[in-house]
Amino acid sequence: MVSLTKSLLFRKEIKPTDHLAFLILDKNLGRICFIDQGIPQFIREFPVSSYSHLEEASDSVEALNLKIVNEVGSSFDFYARQFNGERIEQMLISSEFAEQDLLSLLEAELKVKLRKFSPVLTTGVAAQVNDMDAIYAMGACVAPPTEALAAFNFLGDKKPKNQFENDLLKSLQPYKEIILLFFICVVCLVGIYVFFQMQLKVAQKQYDQLSLQEGAFLNQPTESIRAELQQDTGMLAQYKGIRAKSDMAFILLRIASHLPQGSMLSDLHMNYEQGDANNIHMTIDMTGNVFKDDPNEEIAVVNQIFSDFKNDKELAMFIKSVDLVSLNRQVNNGRQVTVFNIQCS
Repeated sequence: MVSLTKSLLFRKEIKPTDHLAFLILDKNLGRICFIDQGIPQFIREFPVSSYSHLEEASDSVEALNLKIVNEVGSSFDFYARQFNGERIEQMLISSEFAEQDLLSLLEAELKVKLRKFSPVLTTGVAAQVNDMDAIYAMGACVAPPTEALAAFNFLGDKKPKNQFENDLLKSLQPYKEIILLFFICVVCLVGIYVFFQMQLKVAQKQYDQLSLQEGAFLNQPTESIRAELQQDTGMLAQYKGIRAKSDMAFILLRIASHLPQGSMLSDLHMNYEQGDANNIHMTIDMTGNVFKDDPNEEIAVVNQIFSDFKNDKELAMFIKSVDLVSLNRQVNNGRQVTVFNIQCS
């Protein structure tokens, strides 16, 4: 029956997805086979009386037809109970003596679609009408049309392609973890490569920015840059006190702004210590005269000068304390004047 199924599939009498029954009525034997998706699932044989001895007895022919219907029906019932498959909706019949009465009776009883099968039309050779040997021989020689029938291909020297693929998958099954680990390693390597490419682009961008900032110093040797830096540092050290020298004019203007009319300086000494330009230590020693008609007004002017120097925020950047050292009356060019001495440090 396996060879029969292969022949039917090879000649496209049935499809690999069909669910059908195949009834063969021989001289003294009946055989029914249930085929599900190219695989014979159940085969049953039953005896059949020869029609040649019953041609003259019509009642006996009807009895024989009824017996065949009962046997086929019992086979359908048993198959339905045991296999729980899809309902059989078509049946092929190969018979030398099956008449239309038998076919109609089977179709009415089983509620299936019947189709007669001729070995001569299938094989294309001049075989006997009811001889299935040619069909079986053909099925034994052809390659299996479906994967499920590959195991029955006893005459093939090579495994079918689909069977070879299954064996290949089975042989690779023990190495599944190794293959998975290999793919994980490949993915990791690709990820590392992409990551380092991105980092390389970032480093290249930073290098370009630094090159733009360095300008002319990009290709200059390090020793040369260090020599220039040392030279510039020495020159800067020489100019640390340059701010105090340039601020002298500013200090003189501030001192002059605090001398009202009728007062003048007779002596001015300014000293500063060379050091950090942000931490200048400066001293100012000044002596002056005040000329007024009233001596009390002269003293008031001196006090105002002393107060202005002490509260000057601009001078506070250079001096921290202001002291009135002396205040007395003296004769200058025949006039009484008030002489004062103020020291700032």
